[in-house]
Amino acid sequence: NISISFTVEGIKRELGQTLDSTGLTIWRASEHLCQYIVDNYEMFINKQIIELGGGLGLVSILLDKLNSLSNLSIESRYPIVCSDGDLPTLELLDKNIQLTNCSNYLHAEKLYW
Repeated sequence: NISISFTVEGIKRELGQTLDSTGLTIWRASEHLCQYIVDNYEMFINKQIIELGGGLGLVSILLDKLNSLSNLSIESRYPIVCSDGDLPTLELLDKNIQLTNCSNYLHAEKLYW
């Protein structure tokens, strides 16, 4: 059984609230995707991954944590790229990567898609 715990910073989205950027909050879909990844983590270990519209980084941070728990040598790990096109979201994403003590294999990148 895998147990990973971390906290990310963002804006709590209230029902009916409009945010300036959709990336500043956690969406239910990312929570469900995280559960799927934990349930099927073997499929995601040491894969080349780019997350489009990664927002606060929940999914990418989880993937980085899973890779850190694996028995992979440091030299054989692939990087994980978490992208977003919104500057305030990217700033918060960078902060969350640092706050969660992610490895040097997780990178935040600006990408419009």
